[in-house]
Amino acid sequence: MEMAAEYRLFANRFQAALFLLGLAAFWSGCLVLAVMELVADPHIGRNAQPGPGEAAAILVTAVGAIAVSIAHQILLKRMTARSRHTMGSMIRTLLPSTLADAARTLGLNGAMVAGALYTVLLVGVLTFFTAFIRR
Repeated sequence: MEMAAEYRLFANRFQAALFLLGLAAFWSGCLVLAVMELVADPHIGRNAQPGPGEAAAILVTAVGAIAVSIAHQILLKRMTARSRHTMGSMIRTLLPSTLADAARTLGLNGAMVAGALYTVLLVGVLTFFTAFIRR
């Protein structure tokens, strides 16, 4: 009896790396921007020019968003090759199990990578809302 080939969400290491690095850059950039907003002087005017730190964080966030968007489309095509794109398949691409699978494809500890990335996301969301409430 033949064993079925193991199905992998990511076709190769490049796609897994693009997905993880894009997501890490996007979520980390958002976290940095939220921290900058939290510690910013509340008296800065609306026409203040962004500093080099803000510009770098915006650039990292934008590049991460582009990378994860490309990887997300590739992943959705692979996941739904025989079916339609659904909201469920779109949500599945951001589940911890998908992040862990990408990490395992790269030879990393999947649970640790997924946990670290979701920690960045959680801290970023909490920091953003804290900054929003304090303003």
